Amino acid sequence: MPGRIRQFTYSVAPQLSVFARIPVVLCAILQQVPVPNCRQLGRAISRTKPWIPALFGPKSDGTPCEYRRDSRPVTNRLSVNLCTQERLMTYRLSRLVALWLVLGAGTPAVAQPAPQGPARPASVGLLGGFSAGSGDAGGSLGLNLAFDATDRVAVEGRGLITQRGRGTMGLEATGTMLFTIARGPKAAPYAAIGGGVYRASLDLDNQAMFGGLGSQFGPGTMMVPIQGTSGFGMMAGGTVFSGNMLTGWNGPTFNSSHMSAFYANRLGQMSIPANGRWGMRSFTDPALTLGGGIRLDITERFYVRPDVRALVVFANGDRLTLTTMTVGFGYRF
Repeated sequence: MPGRIRQFTYSVAPQLSVFARIPVVLCAILQQVPVPNCRQLGRAISRTKPWIPALFGPKSDGTPCEYRRDSRPVTNRLSVNLCTQERLMTYRLSRLVALWLVLGAGTPAVAQPAPQGPARPASVGLLGGFSAGSGDAGGSLGLNLAFDATDRVAVEGRGLITQRGRGTMGLEATGTMLFTIARGPKAAPYAAIGGGVYRASLDLDNQAMFGGLGSQFGPGTMMVPIQGTSGFGMMAGGTVFSGNMLTGWNGPTFNSSHMSAFYANRLGQMSIPANGRWGMRSFTDPALTLGGGIRLDITERFYVRPDVRALVVFANGDRLTLTTMTVGFGYRF
């Protein structure tokens, strides 16, 4: 039998092309037939199927195998056996190619499962810490809501109430993107960037603001902000001044040690009230927030998150930078 296979091998035309070797190797592996028989597979199809040669072997004139004369003479009986084996190999090849296409198309879908998002994407946290800016500092308290869009990116909404020194309250409302820099088993440092609004409320009756003016200047005294400072030029009652701010002043001056120039210059002209009551003044401005922190997982659901952020507030071509440091205690659900 090996001799006949060898003779069958020699009766086939020259060595197969590179494309013809692919089904030959698969034939030997999947069909579990002797390699010499499989080696005839590409050549046999090339001679019996005119549309195959471009893929699996040399060109063919399409002559049926019964009337074909091989390059090496063989007996008539062997030629008939060759034609029978070639037809059998053609049938096997059609099954092999169909199986190959099915496996080739189906395997990637099975081997590559669909990506899954975070197991617990939403979280809520309680924030506590302190805020500082313009020489004043105070405590802060707030809440945050976060949603993990991917394993690396989260969206956060944060609201924070700050007590920035005597007579100044602040409310921060921002939306922030959190970008995870690295991820460990229990720790995940991140960077934050976002924007929102900042509302500052000034209690002008506080002694750190204008509460003590009554003892220094009489009712009706005009106050005009001095540009670039937190001071006010004090003018006697009845004085006429056409502007809202002084660029320079050599007369009596009042300085509020706990009011920044960012807000003092926006108060405009004022006069000391007869009853000594100033009330509240508030300003709401756009803000940009930048910072970062690290999330430390206590359990699968609970975490602690130290965080440091700079809040840059803009108004009238000027800006005020505040720093907020908080520690958040969060719960994922």
